[in-house]
Amino acid sequence: MGRDKLQRGAQVDKIVQYTIPGQGSGDRRTEDPPNMEERPQTQDTHEILEVMQGTRVALEAKMDTMAMDINHLRLDLRKVAVRVMSTEGEIDELQNKICTLQATIETLQSEATRMAILVEDAEG
Repeated sequence: MGRDKLQRGAQVDKIVQYTIPGQGSGDRRTEDPPNMEERPQTQDTHEILEVMQGTRVALEAKMDTMAMDINHLRLDLRKVAVRVMSTEGEIDELQNKICTLQATIETLQSEATRMAILVEDAEG
């Protein structure tokens, strides 16, 4: 099987060691030796390719499902972020109300102290 017949995404780099007459022994090549070009596929090879194709299709389907799950998680995360911002706004409002109440309490305590002094002076 030559490189031009490989499907997209496949990575097959087979290093075959063979001897070319007159060029020494053991030249390393990243291509099939001349006698291996265009070998007819055996039944086992055909079955393996079918299984690999089925596995690829199943993996692509799983990847699609995972991509949808990721998108749903992103949407959920956005919803949570909106809730957090809303809650932060509510917390700010409550803190403002608490500050207002504390100021009112301090004012009332001052008035109560002033009234107590006036009562003592009047009784006195």
